[in-house]
Formats: sequence, C-alpha cells, structure tokens
Amino acid sequence: MRTLLVWIGLGILLFAVSEAEYRDAEMEKFHTDIAGYTSAIRADPNNPKLYFERANAYADAGDNAKAIADFTAAVVLDPNYAAAYFNRANSYRNIGDDLEAIVNYSEVIRIDPNYAAAYFNRANSYNALAEYQKALDDLTAAIKIDPRNTKAYINRGNIYAEANEHKKAIADYGEAIKINPDLAQAYNNRGYSYAESGDNAKAIADYGEAIRLDPYLVKAYGNRGSSYADMREYTKAISDFSTAVMIEPRYVNAYINRGHSYYELGNYQSAIDDFSVAINLDKSSAESYNLRAQAYAGLGKNRSAIKDLTEAIRINPNFAKAYFNRGSIYADQDRYEKAISDYTEAIRINPNYTGAYAKRGYLIFKRGDYDRAVKDAYTACALGDCELDTLIRRSNRSK
Repeated sequence: MRTLLVWIGLGILLFAVSEAEYRDAEMEKFHTDIAGYTSAIRADPNNPKLYFERANAYADAGDNAKAIADFTAAVVLDPNYAAAYFNRANSYRNIGDDLEAIVNYSEVIRIDPNYAAAYFNRANSYNALAEYQKALDDLTAAIKIDPRNTKAYINRGNIYAEANEHKKAIADYGEAIKINPDLAQAYNNRGYSYAESGDNAKAIADYGEAIRLDPYLVKAYGNRGSSYADMREYTKAISDFSTAVMIEPRYVNAYINRGHSYYELGNYQSAIDDFSVAINLDKSSAESYNLRAQAYAGLGKNRSAIKDLTEAIRINPNFAKAYFNRGSIYADQDRYEKAISDYTEAIRINPNYTGAYAKRGYLIFKRGDYDRAVKDAYTACALGDCELDTLIRRSNRSK
C-alpha cells in the first residue's frame, strides 16, 4: 500500500493517511451525508432537492442504482428539474446504459436548450453507440453555446480523426490549443492527425510539445516513435519506445514497434526479445507472432519462424501475410509444394495480393508449368509487379 510522505523544513517526517484510509474516510462521510438526507426526507418527503442531494451522495459513493432511484424521485416531484435529469443521465452512463443516458440528456436540453454540458455528455453517449453524426452535431451545439469548451473541440477532433477527416481534426485541436496552450492531449492528438496526413515533421513537433507539457504522456512517446520510424530514424524511434515502456511496462504496441525498429536495424535478437514480451502480454496477437517469425528468419532460425507463422494462422485463419511469409520460408527451403499451397491460400484470402501471384508464378515456372506461370505473371503485372512477366518473356526469346 503506497503511503504519502511529507517533509517539512525542520526535517521531521510526517506520515499522511494511506489511500485506503482516505477512501474509508470518504465513504464514512458519504454514509453520514446519506443518513442526514434520509432523516430530512422523512421530515419533508415532497422536497425534490433532498432526493437530489441524497442521490448525489449515493453517486459519489459509487451506488448508481440508488442514485438513479433518488434522481427519479426528484424528477417525479419536479418534472422540470434539469440538474436531476442531467445527473441521472450521468449515473446511467456510469453503468453503461447510454440509451437511457441519451433520453435523460435530451430531457435536460428540452428544459434548457442552452445547457452546454448536456450536449457535450450526450455526444459522448452517441459516440459510444457509434452514432457519430449525432455526436458531431451535439459537440457543435456545445461549442456554439460555450466557444471556449476545449474538451468539446478535442472530442469533435477525435471523431473527425477516426473518420480520417484529419484536416477538420487538426483545425479542432488547433482551436483547443488557441484557447489553452497547455493542453498536452490536444498536441498529441493533433500530432496523430498530422502523421496520418503524411506530415511527420509537424507530428513530431506536436508530440514534442505534448511531452514537454506532460513528461509522462506515454502515448506521445509511442506516437513520436512511430513517426520517427516512418522517417526511418530508427535509433530515435527506439529511444521513444523505450521511454514509453518505462512509463507503462505493459504497453504492448510500444514493444511491437520497438521490435520492428530493431528489425529494420538488423538487430534481430533484440527484435525477437521485444516481440516475445508483446506475445507474453497478449498471446492472441497474430501480428506479434508474424513479426517475431520475420526476426527468427533473419537469424536463419526457419524452424522457429515457421512455428510462429503457423501459430499466427491458427489465431487468425484469414491472415494472408502470414501465409505469404510462411510460403516464402518454404520456398527458401525448396519445399515448393508447401510454398505454392501457402501462396495460393494468401491469394484466396486477398485476390489482389501481388507478391503472392509473383512468388507462386515463379515457383510454378521453375517446375516447368509455363501456362500456369504465365497466368500468375500476367496477374502480378496487372497489379503492378511485372518482374516475373519480363523473366518469362526473356526465357521464351532465348529458346
């Protein structure tokens, strides 16, 4: 149990209450408040404010069911009690019932069309239910009522970013930053949209500002590392991913991305180590097995590579790249039947898998089946890879 320590100038060490003791004290206060409101309600059972206050105490204590019951009593007694509807909506959100939350936020807006927080919170519920346009409309309404609501700009920017409308997302994050230049999350999110728009230089600048404002913002390190990796600055990327896992030792993506950077630098063993940590943290990640397989192959450990690719395929039977990669290892081992079978499976999953047509066609060509090879070469060339087609044409000319 972590205990907070406070030093004073005379060098005397004072021990503050532990977190558990603090929570116990808070709960005791909630129970005292609830008991007081209960007594008051007995004396004045038609006072909606008393039910409202007891409901707030229940909500603070984490008892959302009782809070909802008391907020309901308050709105029965006063059908225009906007704050009671609002807080009841929040309690519904706390228990994961966004539909009921929306009903209650809508009542708040009916009573008070300028209640910005109701639009903001209803937008969050719409977003949770994947009703993104309604969420955008509500956030826009919240901003219109309260133009300095930075959270509304950030949340609207997040929805735009998820929809790949990064220009709009960047504009919204920028508005939040204009209002409050100390918003680390806004810089981080704008950096993400810059990166997704292909501008890694601006992304890195924004991630750097986010980190300056909040040195423990782990996603900013992870995101900046990804931008450095995109720019092939793998040493800088590794440094950022390493900081990320120091802050958050269970940050799976940071291990995966650092492993990829090690792989690109030819440090296959370090890549294997990172992919192994990622697999231990998430054994259901087919991609981690696929990536570790590539690092094993880099060390010539084809048996381990095939084992990992087979596991990746078991986890995700539609993982075309894993079939392709396993096929390539089989091909290097001259196990052509298995290689052709894996390339064929990759093509079945992804009929536009250019490399699979080219590799399969080449193996078929080596075995002397020219008609089938020509078909694969033609398809690969139509998809952008004409190397096999050229090879076959030259072979025909030399005969």
